[in-house]
Amino acid sequence: MNRFVAFAERIQAWNNPLYVFDQRGADLGGMIQTACIVGIIVISFVKPWGKRVIKAKAASEG
Repeated sequence: MNRFVAFAERIQAWNNPLYVFDQRGADLGGMIQTACIVGIIVISFVKPWGKRVIKAKAASEG
């Protein structure tokens, strides 16, 4: 009997506005986090500012 009640409660959750709101918020948050991570990875590979210029050490000059 408890299984039927639990199943009915799960089915009704899809119609609960609070559940739908929370689910959309979690989905949106996940998409934002994923976009940020992908953006950071792309920037780290593209490096639009160019490579660093490495100065020679003073000891090696003289």
